[in-house]
Amino acid sequence: MLLTFAATLLLIRRPVQSINAGDNGNLFLDLCALVALPTRKIPEVSSRTPAAADFQEILKLNATLSDEKWRKKFEKPAEGKDRPKYEQAGATVDEKQKLRWDAWTKAEDDLDKEKDTKATLKKAGIDGYTDHEQKELSALLQPIAEEAAAAYLQLTTAGAADQQLTAAAIKTKLLRAVYGDGVTQLSELTLNKLKENNGNPTSRTLLCGADTPVTTTAKTLAAIIYCICAGDKGDGSGNFKACANDIPDAESTSANLNNAHTDTAAIISKCPDGPSTELTAGEILTSLATFLGRGTAKTNKIIFGQLTNTDCNGSSQSGLCVVYKTTAKSDTAALTKAEWRTQLLEAAELIAEQKRRNAEIKKLTNRVADLKKQAFNLQPQLQLKKKIQQAFNQLSPKVQPISSAHKPQHKEECEAINKAAQCREKHPKCEWKGENDDDGPHCKLNTTAAEQIATQAGANGGNEEKNNG
Repeated sequence: MLLTFAATLLLIRRPVQSINAGDNGNLFLDLCALVALPTRKIPEVSSRTPAAADFQEILKLNATLSDEKWRKKFEKPAEGKDRPKYEQAGATVDEKQKLRWDAWTKAEDDLDKEKDTKATLKKAGIDGYTDHEQKELSALLQPIAEEAAAAYLQLTTAGAADQQLTAAAIKTKLLRAVYGDGVTQLSELTLNKLKENNGNPTSRTLLCGADTPVTTTAKTLAAIIYCICAGDKGDGSGNFKACANDIPDAESTSANLNNAHTDTAAIISKCPDGPSTELTAGEILTSLATFLGRGTAKTNKIIFGQLTNTDCNGSSQSGLCVVYKTTAKSDTAALTKAEWRTQLLEAAELIAEQKRRNAEIKKLTNRVADLKKQAFNLQPQLQLKKKIQQAFNQLSPKVQPISSAHKPQHKEECEAINKAAQCREKHPKCEWKGENDDDGPHCKLNTTAAEQIATQAGANGGNEEKNNG
Protein backbone atom coordinates (compact mmCIF):
# COMPACT_ATOMS: atom_id res chain seq x y z
CA MET A 1 0.00 0.00 0.00
CA LEU A 2 2.78 2.40 0.92
CA LEU A 3 4.73 1.41 -2.20
CA THR A 4 1.73 2.16 -4.39
CA PHE A 5 1.25 5.57 -2.79
CA ALA A 6 4.95 6.35 -3.21
CA ALA A 7 4.88 5.44 -6.89
CA THR A 8 1.82 7.62 -7.45
CA LEU A 9 3.49 10.52 -5.70
CA LEU A 10 6.56 10.18 -7.91
CA LEU A 11 4.40 10.27 -11.05
CA ILE A 12 2.66 13.42 -9.89
CA ARG A 13 5.89 15.17 -9.03
CA ARG A 14 7.81 14.05 -12.16
CA PRO A 15 8.38 17.12 -14.34
CA VAL A 16 6.90 17.29 -17.84
CA GLN A 17 9.36 16.06 -20.49
CA SER A 18 10.96 19.05 -22.17
CA ILE A 19 12.09 19.63 -25.73
CA ASN A 20 15.81 19.88 -26.28
CA ALA A 21 17.56 22.49 -28.37
CA GLY A 22 18.00 21.26 -31.92
CA ASP A 23 15.30 18.59 -31.70
CA ASN A 24 13.60 19.99 -34.79
CA GLY A 25 16.84 20.50 -36.71
CA ASN A 26 16.07 17.92 -39.39
CA LEU A 27 12.58 19.32 -39.92
CA PHE A 28 14.09 22.79 -40.21
CA LEU A 29 16.39 21.68 -43.03
CA ASP A 30 13.56 19.84 -44.78
CA LEU A 31 11.36 22.92 -44.60
CA CYS A 32 14.21 25.14 -45.74
CA ALA A 33 14.53 23.04 -48.90
CA LEU A 34 10.84 23.62 -49.62
CA VAL A 35 10.85 27.31 -48.68
CA ALA A 36 13.82 27.91 -51.00
CA LEU A 37 12.02 26.52 -54.07
CA PRO A 38 10.71 29.89 -55.37
CA THR A 39 14.28 31.27 -55.31
CA ARG A 40 15.65 28.40 -57.39
CA LYS A 41 16.37 28.62 -61.11
CA ILE A 42 13.05 27.59 -62.62
CA PRO A 43 12.98 26.09 -66.14
CA GLU A 44 11.30 28.07 -68.91
CA VAL A 45 9.03 26.88 -71.69
CA SER A 46 10.98 26.81 -74.94
CA SER A 47 10.70 29.73 -77.32
CA ARG A 48 8.88 29.41 -80.63
CA THR A 49 10.72 32.41 -82.08
CA PRO A 50 13.32 30.42 -84.08
CA ALA A 51 10.59 28.37 -85.74
CA ALA A 52 8.57 31.52 -86.47
CA ALA A 53 11.57 33.13 -88.17
CA ASP A 54 12.30 30.05 -90.29
CA PHE A 55 8.66 29.66 -91.29
CA GLN A 56 8.50 33.32 -92.30
CA GLU A 57 11.50 32.80 -94.60
CA ILE A 58 9.67 29.94 -96.30
CA LEU A 59 6.59 32.14 -96.75
CA LYS A 60 8.70 34.90 -98.29
CA LEU A 61 10.26 32.51 -100.78
CA ASN A 62 6.85 31.07 -101.62
CA ALA A 63 5.46 34.56 -102.22
CA THR A 64 8.44 35.49 -104.39
CA LEU A 65 7.83 32.48 -106.64
CA SER A 66 4.04 32.95 -106.79
CA ASP A 67 2.37 34.40 -109.89
CA GLU A 68 1.28 38.03 -110.07
CA LYS A 69 -2.43 37.18 -109.98
CA TRP A 70 -2.02 35.61 -106.56
CA ARG A 71 0.18 38.36 -105.17
CA LYS A 72 -2.23 41.08 -106.27
CA LYS A 73 -4.59 39.88 -103.55
CA PHE A 74 -2.20 41.33 -100.99
CA GLU A 75 -1.35 44.60 -102.72
CA LYS A 76 -1.89 47.83 -100.82
CA PRO A 77 -4.80 49.81 -102.31
CA ALA A 78 -2.61 52.92 -102.19
CA GLU A 79 0.71 54.07 -100.80
CA GLY A 80 0.53 54.35 -97.03
CA LYS A 81 -2.57 52.15 -96.82
CA ASP A 82 -2.78 48.78 -95.10
CA ARG A 83 -2.90 45.58 -97.08
CA PRO A 84 -6.40 44.08 -97.44
CA LYS A 85 -7.75 41.76 -94.76
CA TYR A 86 -9.17 38.36 -95.56
CA GLU A 87 -12.68 38.51 -97.02
CA GLN A 88 -14.79 35.44 -97.59
CA ALA A 89 -16.28 34.83 -101.01
CA GLY A 90 -20.04 34.84 -100.50
CA ALA A 91 -21.14 32.32 -97.90
CA THR A 92 -17.98 30.26 -98.31
CA VAL A 93 -15.11 30.65 -95.87
CA ASP A 94 -11.74 29.33 -96.99
CA GLU A 95 -10.43 28.28 -93.59
CA LYS A 96 -6.90 27.74 -94.85
CA GLN A 97 -6.67 31.20 -96.39
CA LYS A 98 -8.31 32.79 -93.36
CA LEU A 99 -5.83 31.11 -91.03
CA ARG A 100 -2.76 31.98 -93.10
CA TRP A 101 -3.75 35.40 -94.45
CA ASP A 102 -1.93 37.50 -91.85
CA ALA A 103 1.26 35.48 -92.30
CA TRP A 104 1.09 35.93 -96.08
CA THR A 105 0.52 39.66 -95.60
CA LYS A 106 3.57 39.90 -93.36
CA ALA A 107 5.61 38.06 -95.98
CA GLU A 108 4.65 40.70 -98.56
CA ASP A 109 5.60 43.46 -96.11
CA ASP A 110 8.99 41.85 -95.60
CA LEU A 111 9.53 41.45 -99.34
CA ASP A 112 8.76 45.15 -99.87
CA LYS A 113 11.78 45.96 -97.74
CA GLU A 114 14.11 43.94 -99.95
CA LYS A 115 12.87 44.92 -103.41
CA ASP A 116 16.21 46.43 -104.33
CA THR A 117 18.36 43.70 -102.81
CA LYS A 118 16.35 40.62 -103.85
CA ALA A 119 17.74 39.07 -100.68
CA THR A 120 15.37 36.10 -100.64
CA LEU A 121 16.05 35.13 -104.27
CA LYS A 122 19.79 35.47 -103.76
CA LYS A 123 19.64 33.46 -100.55
CA ALA A 124 17.94 30.67 -102.49
CA GLY A 125 20.50 30.99 -105.30
CA ILE A 126 17.83 31.59 -107.94
CA ASP A 127 18.20 35.28 -108.75
CA GLY A 128 17.96 35.73 -112.52
CA TYR A 129 15.98 32.58 -113.20
CA THR A 130 13.37 32.74 -115.97
CA ASP A 131 9.64 32.85 -115.27
CA HIS A 132 9.33 29.25 -116.44
CA GLU A 133 12.09 28.13 -114.11
CA GLN A 134 10.50 30.00 -111.21
CA LYS A 135 7.21 28.21 -111.88
CA GLU A 136 9.03 24.90 -111.72
CA LEU A 137 10.69 25.96 -108.47
CA SER A 138 7.32 27.01 -107.08
CA ALA A 139 5.95 23.54 -107.82
CA LEU A 140 8.91 21.96 -106.02
CA LEU A 141 8.40 24.30 -103.05
CA GLN A 142 4.68 23.65 -102.48
CA PRO A 143 4.90 20.31 -100.59
CA ILE A 144 7.70 21.73 -98.45
CA ALA A 145 5.70 24.87 -97.65
CA GLU A 146 2.60 22.84 -96.78
CA GLU A 147 4.51 20.58 -94.40
CA ALA A 148 6.13 23.61 -92.78
CA ALA A 149 2.72 25.25 -92.34
CA ALA A 150 1.34 22.12 -90.68
CA ALA A 151 4.32 21.86 -88.32
CA TYR A 152 4.16 25.55 -87.41
CA LEU A 153 0.40 25.36 -86.83
CA GLN A 154 0.94 22.45 -84.47
CA LEU A 155 3.57 24.51 -82.70
CA THR A 156 1.36 27.57 -82.25
CA THR A 157 -2.07 26.10 -81.51
CA ALA A 158 -0.96 25.26 -77.95
CA GLY A 159 0.09 28.86 -77.31
CA ALA A 160 -2.54 29.48 -74.63
CA ALA A 161 -1.64 26.27 -72.80
CA ASP A 162 2.05 27.18 -72.98
CA GLN A 163 1.33 30.30 -70.91
CA GLN A 164 0.52 28.00 -67.98
CA LEU A 165 3.92 26.34 -68.31
CA THR A 166 6.13 29.42 -68.02
CA ALA A 167 8.68 29.89 -65.27
CA ALA A 168 6.54 32.74 -63.92
CA ALA A 169 3.47 30.50 -63.65
CA ILE A 170 5.47 27.82 -61.85
CA LYS A 171 7.03 30.35 -59.49
CA THR A 172 3.57 31.67 -58.59
CA LYS A 173 2.58 28.17 -57.46
CA LEU A 174 5.71 27.84 -55.35
CA LEU A 175 5.24 31.27 -53.77
CA ARG A 176 1.67 30.38 -52.82
CA ALA A 177 2.93 27.21 -51.18
CA VAL A 178 5.48 29.15 -49.14
CA TYR A 179 3.70 32.42 -48.31
CA GLY A 180 0.18 32.34 -49.73
CA ASP A 181 -1.39 35.02 -51.92
CA GLY A 182 -0.03 38.54 -52.21
CA VAL A 183 3.56 37.81 -51.16
CA THR A 184 6.26 37.55 -53.83
CA GLN A 185 9.29 37.58 -51.52
CA LEU A 186 10.16 37.23 -47.85
CA SER A 187 10.43 40.99 -47.27
CA GLU A 188 6.74 41.39 -48.21
CA LEU A 189 5.54 39.06 -45.44
CA THR A 190 3.51 41.05 -42.90
CA LEU A 191 1.61 39.91 -39.81
CA ASN A 192 -1.68 40.55 -41.58
CA LYS A 193 -0.60 38.47 -44.61
CA LEU A 194 0.63 35.70 -42.34
CA LYS A 195 -2.73 35.58 -40.59
CA GLU A 196 -4.92 36.07 -43.68
CA ASN A 197 -3.21 33.29 -45.60
CA ASN A 198 -3.43 30.86 -42.69
CA GLY A 199 -7.03 30.95 -41.55
CA ASN A 200 -6.86 34.18 -39.48
CA PRO A 201 -5.89 32.52 -36.17
CA THR A 202 -5.90 34.67 -33.03
CA SER A 203 -3.35 32.61 -31.09
CA ARG A 204 -0.40 30.36 -31.72
CA THR A 205 -2.32 27.32 -30.49
CA LEU A 206 -5.02 27.89 -33.11
CA LEU A 207 -2.39 28.41 -35.81
CA CYS A 208 -0.24 25.41 -34.95
CA GLY A 209 -2.59 22.89 -33.31
CA ALA A 210 -3.02 21.06 -30.03
CA ASP A 211 -2.87 17.59 -28.50
CA THR A 212 -6.63 17.13 -28.04
CA PRO A 213 -6.29 16.96 -31.17
CA VAL A 214 -6.85 20.32 -32.81
CA THR A 215 -5.77 20.60 -36.45
CA THR A 216 -3.44 23.40 -37.47
CA THR A 217 -4.90 26.23 -39.55
CA ALA A 218 -1.53 26.67 -41.30
CA LYS A 219 -1.93 26.73 -45.08
CA THR A 220 1.59 27.88 -45.92
CA LEU A 221 5.08 26.56 -45.34
CA ALA A 222 6.03 29.88 -43.74
CA ALA A 223 3.46 29.29 -40.99
CA ILE A 224 4.64 25.71 -40.50
CA ILE A 225 8.30 26.70 -40.14
CA TYR A 226 7.23 29.33 -37.60
CA CYS A 227 5.29 26.74 -35.56
CA ILE A 228 8.16 24.26 -35.59
CA CYS A 229 11.12 26.59 -35.08
CA ALA A 230 10.05 29.82 -33.33
CA GLY A 231 10.27 29.69 -29.54
CA ASP A 232 8.00 31.69 -27.28
CA LYS A 233 9.33 35.01 -26.03
CA GLY A 234 8.22 34.07 -22.52
CA ASP A 235 10.40 30.94 -22.56
CA GLY A 236 13.90 32.08 -21.54
CA SER A 237 13.35 35.47 -23.18
CA GLY A 238 12.81 33.73 -26.50
CA ASN A 239 16.27 32.19 -26.68
CA PHE A 240 15.17 28.56 -26.90
CA LYS A 241 16.40 27.23 -30.26
CA ALA A 242 14.65 24.06 -31.38
CA CYS A 243 15.86 24.29 -34.98
CA ALA A 244 19.19 26.11 -35.27
CA ASN A 245 21.37 27.91 -32.77
CA ASP A 246 21.97 30.95 -34.99
CA ILE A 247 18.28 31.83 -35.30
CA PRO A 248 17.63 35.17 -33.51
CA ASP A 249 15.73 35.14 -30.23
CA ALA A 250 11.97 34.92 -30.62
CA GLU A 251 9.92 38.09 -30.31
CA SER A 252 6.39 36.65 -30.48
CA THR A 253 4.19 35.16 -27.80
CA SER A 254 1.65 32.40 -28.06
CA ALA A 255 -1.17 34.61 -26.83
CA ASN A 256 -1.65 36.90 -29.82
CA LEU A 257 0.98 36.11 -32.50
CA ASN A 258 2.37 39.64 -32.38
CA ASN A 259 5.70 39.76 -34.24
CA ALA A 260 5.13 36.25 -35.62
CA HIS A 261 6.01 37.51 -39.10
CA THR A 262 9.29 38.94 -37.76
CA ASP A 263 10.22 35.59 -36.21
CA THR A 264 9.24 33.78 -39.42
CA ALA A 265 11.45 36.02 -41.54
CA ALA A 266 14.35 35.59 -39.08
CA ILE A 267 14.05 31.79 -39.24
CA ILE A 268 13.85 31.62 -43.05
CA SER A 269 16.81 33.99 -43.38
CA LYS A 270 18.95 31.33 -41.66
CA CYS A 271 18.02 28.64 -44.18
CA PRO A 272 20.87 27.38 -46.37
CA ASP A 273 20.81 28.60 -49.97
CA GLY A 274 19.22 26.24 -52.43
CA PRO A 275 21.25 24.59 -55.22
CA SER A 276 22.14 26.74 -58.23
CA THR A 277 21.01 24.03 -60.62
CA GLU A 278 17.72 24.22 -62.51
CA LEU A 279 14.76 23.01 -60.48
CA THR A 280 13.16 19.71 -61.50
CA ALA A 281 9.81 18.14 -60.73
CA GLY A 282 11.64 15.28 -59.05
CA GLU A 283 13.32 17.64 -56.58
CA ILE A 284 10.00 19.12 -55.51
CA LEU A 285 8.44 15.70 -55.01
CA THR A 286 11.49 14.35 -53.19
CA SER A 287 11.69 17.34 -50.84
CA LEU A 288 7.97 17.09 -50.15
CA ALA A 289 8.16 13.36 -49.48
CA THR A 290 11.13 13.86 -47.15
CA PHE A 291 9.24 16.42 -45.08
CA LEU A 292 6.06 14.33 -44.95
CA GLY A 293 8.15 11.39 -43.82
CA ARG A 294 9.08 13.32 -40.67
CA GLY A 295 5.50 13.21 -39.42
CA THR A 296 4.89 11.12 -36.32
CA ALA A 297 1.64 9.17 -36.16
CA LYS A 298 -0.08 9.22 -32.79
CA THR A 299 -3.59 8.27 -31.72
CA ASN A 300 -6.02 10.34 -33.80
CA LYS A 301 -3.31 12.70 -35.04
CA ILE A 302 -0.07 13.23 -36.95
CA ILE A 303 2.53 15.52 -35.44
CA PHE A 304 5.33 17.37 -37.20
CA GLY A 305 7.86 18.54 -34.61
CA GLN A 306 7.86 18.00 -30.85
CA LEU A 307 4.70 17.88 -28.71
CA THR A 308 5.24 16.92 -25.07
CA ASN A 309 2.23 18.43 -23.36
CA THR A 310 -1.01 20.13 -24.36
CA ASP A 311 -0.40 22.26 -27.43
CA CYS A 312 2.07 23.71 -29.97
CA ASN A 313 2.48 27.03 -28.15
CA GLY A 314 6.22 27.45 -28.69
CA SER A 315 7.22 26.50 -25.18
CA SER A 316 9.98 23.98 -24.60
CA GLN A 317 7.73 22.42 -21.96
CA SER A 318 4.79 21.96 -24.32
CA GLY A 319 5.40 21.93 -28.06
CA LEU A 320 7.01 23.39 -31.15
CA CYS A 321 4.94 21.61 -33.74
CA VAL A 322 1.95 21.39 -36.05
CA VAL A 323 -0.84 18.87 -35.54
CA TYR A 324 -3.16 17.24 -38.08
CA LYS A 325 -6.21 15.46 -36.70
CA THR A 326 -6.90 11.97 -38.12
CA THR A 327 -9.85 10.88 -35.99
CA ALA A 328 -12.17 10.52 -39.00
CA LYS A 329 -11.47 9.96 -42.68
CA SER A 330 -12.67 13.47 -43.45
CA ASP A 331 -10.11 14.90 -41.02
CA THR A 332 -7.18 13.64 -43.10
CA ALA A 333 -8.02 16.06 -45.93
CA ALA A 334 -6.44 18.85 -43.86
CA LEU A 335 -3.07 17.22 -44.60
CA THR A 336 -3.64 15.32 -47.86
CA LYS A 337 -5.26 18.38 -49.45
CA ALA A 338 -3.37 21.07 -47.58
CA GLU A 339 -2.98 24.22 -49.67
CA TRP A 340 0.82 24.22 -49.43
CA ARG A 341 0.94 20.58 -50.49
CA THR A 342 -1.47 21.11 -53.40
CA GLN A 343 0.52 24.05 -54.73
CA LEU A 344 3.78 22.09 -54.57
CA LEU A 345 2.27 19.14 -56.43
CA GLU A 346 0.80 21.42 -59.09
CA ALA A 347 4.15 23.16 -59.55
CA ALA A 348 5.85 19.78 -59.98
CA GLU A 349 3.25 18.75 -62.55
CA LEU A 350 3.73 21.99 -64.48
CA ILE A 351 7.49 21.40 -64.66
CA ALA A 352 6.93 17.82 -65.82
CA GLU A 353 4.41 18.95 -68.44
CA GLN A 354 6.74 21.75 -69.51
CA LYS A 355 9.50 19.21 -70.07
CA ARG A 356 7.21 17.15 -72.30
CA ARG A 357 6.09 20.26 -74.18
CA ASN A 358 9.67 21.48 -74.64
CA ALA A 359 10.57 18.16 -76.25
CA GLU A 360 7.68 18.62 -78.69
CA ILE A 361 8.65 22.25 -79.39
CA LYS A 362 12.23 21.18 -80.06
CA LYS A 363 11.09 18.47 -82.46
CA LEU A 364 8.79 20.81 -84.39
CA THR A 365 11.34 23.64 -84.39
CA ASN A 366 13.98 21.32 -85.81
CA ARG A 367 11.54 20.11 -88.44
CA VAL A 368 10.71 23.65 -89.59
CA ALA A 369 14.43 24.47 -89.68
CA ASP A 370 15.08 21.40 -91.83
CA LEU A 371 12.24 22.34 -94.18
CA LYS A 372 13.66 25.83 -94.52
CA LYS A 373 16.99 24.33 -95.60
CA GLN A 374 15.17 22.25 -98.19
CA ALA A 375 13.20 25.27 -99.41
CA PHE A 376 16.35 27.30 -99.97
CA ASN A 377 18.13 24.45 -101.70
CA LEU A 378 15.74 23.86 -104.61
CA GLN A 379 18.15 25.03 -107.31
CA PRO A 380 20.10 21.73 -107.40
CA GLN A 381 16.79 19.83 -107.54
CA LEU A 382 15.70 21.85 -110.55
CA GLN A 383 19.00 21.20 -112.33
CA LEU A 384 18.75 17.50 -111.54
CA LYS A 385 15.19 17.43 -112.86
CA LYS A 386 16.37 18.97 -116.14
CA LYS A 387 19.19 16.45 -116.52
CA ILE A 388 16.86 13.54 -115.85
CA GLN A 389 14.40 14.84 -118.45
CA GLN A 390 17.19 15.25 -121.01
CA ALA A 391 18.45 11.73 -120.36
CA PHE A 392 14.93 10.35 -120.63
CA ASN A 393 14.38 12.11 -123.95
CA GLN A 394 17.61 10.67 -125.34
CA LEU A 395 16.79 7.13 -124.23
CA SER A 396 13.15 7.13 -125.39
CA PRO A 397 12.66 5.63 -128.93
CA LYS A 398 11.37 8.10 -131.49
CA VAL A 399 7.85 7.36 -132.63
CA GLN A 400 7.80 6.69 -136.38
CA PRO A 401 4.90 8.17 -138.38
CA ILE A 402 2.49 5.77 -140.04
CA SER A 403 3.58 5.10 -143.60
CA SER A 404 1.37 6.68 -146.23
CA ALA A 405 1.13 3.28 -147.78
CA HIS A 406 -0.67 1.92 -144.76
CA LYS A 407 -2.95 4.87 -144.09
CA PRO A 408 -6.54 3.60 -143.98
CA GLN A 409 -7.82 6.23 -146.42
CA HIS A 410 -5.64 4.84 -149.29
CA LYS A 411 -7.00 1.33 -148.86
CA GLU A 412 -10.58 2.58 -148.68
CA GLU A 413 -10.03 4.77 -151.75
CA CYS A 414 -9.04 1.75 -153.87
CA GLU A 415 -11.73 -0.60 -152.57
CA ALA A 416 -14.45 2.01 -153.21
CA ILE A 417 -13.83 1.67 -157.00
CA ASN A 418 -16.01 -0.95 -158.70
CA LYS A 419 -14.98 -0.39 -162.30
CA ALA A 420 -11.84 -1.90 -163.79
CA ALA A 421 -11.16 1.14 -165.95
CA GLN A 422 -11.35 3.53 -163.00
CA CYS A 423 -9.14 1.26 -160.92
CA ARG A 424 -6.50 1.20 -163.64
CA GLU A 425 -6.49 4.99 -163.68
CA LYS A 426 -5.19 4.83 -160.11
CA HIS A 427 -2.41 2.46 -161.09
CA PRO A 428 0.06 1.69 -159.66
CA LYS A 429 -1.46 2.64 -156.23
CA CYS A 430 -4.59 0.65 -156.99
CA GLU A 431 -4.63 -2.70 -158.74
CA TRP A 432 -7.58 -4.55 -160.35
CA LYS A 433 -7.66 -8.17 -159.26
CA GLY A 434 -10.68 -9.38 -161.29
CA GLU A 435 -11.40 -9.87 -165.00
CA ASN A 436 -14.82 -8.25 -165.44
CA ASP A 437 -16.69 -5.40 -163.81
CA ASP A 438 -19.49 -7.63 -162.60
CA ASP A 439 -17.14 -9.97 -160.84
CA GLY A 440 -17.36 -7.75 -157.74
CA PRO A 441 -15.17 -5.11 -156.10
CA HIS A 442 -11.73 -6.33 -157.08
CA CYS A 443 -9.89 -2.98 -156.88
CA LYS A 444 -7.30 -3.39 -154.13
CA LEU A 445 -4.44 -1.37 -152.68
CA ASN A 446 -1.12 -2.29 -154.29
CA THR A 447 0.95 -2.20 -151.10
CA THR A 448 4.29 -2.69 -152.83
CA ALA A 449 3.77 0.20 -155.21
CA ALA A 450 2.31 2.35 -152.43
CA GLU A 451 5.39 1.81 -150.26
CA GLN A 452 7.64 2.92 -153.12
CA ILE A 453 5.54 6.02 -153.72
CA ALA A 454 5.61 6.88 -149.98
CA THR A 455 9.37 6.50 -149.85
CA GLN A 456 9.86 8.70 -152.89
CA ALA A 457 7.44 11.30 -151.51
CA GLY A 458 9.39 11.44 -148.24
CA ALA A 459 12.59 12.03 -150.14
CA ASN A 460 10.99 14.79 -152.21
CA GLY A 461 9.60 16.71 -149.23
CA GLY A 462 6.32 14.88 -148.79
CA ASN A 463 4.54 15.70 -152.07
CA GLU A 464 2.87 12.33 -152.30
CA GLU A 465 -0.63 13.67 -152.09
CA LYS A 466 0.03 16.36 -154.72
CA ASN A 467 1.44 13.86 -157.17
CA ASN A 468 -1.35 11.38 -156.63
CA GLY A 469 -4.50 13.10 -156.39
